[in-house]
Amino acid sequence: MRALAVALRRLPAVARYAVLSTLVGLLSGLIRGNGDNDESIAVSILRAILAAIIDVVWFFATFLTLPVIVEEGLGTLAAIRRSL
Repeated sequence: MRALAVALRRLPAVARYAVLSTLVGLLSGLIRGNGDNDESIAVSILRAILAAIIDVVWFFATFLTLPVIVEEGLGTLAAIRRSL
């Protein structure tokens, strides 16, 4: 129960992190595209590679961000820097 209380006290920072993470995911999806356009296969492959790089970098950069936000009470960007 203590963990939930601590997390709820940090809810604004957790919500900001969720919004930022969603925006990065949307950016990655936009770069990847839906595959329904008439671009060449090389462009599709490059877009997929770029989107995958963004996804992997974001994952490793933010792997410990939520624990840092909750335990140390840092803001979103400070927690991302700290988790690196």
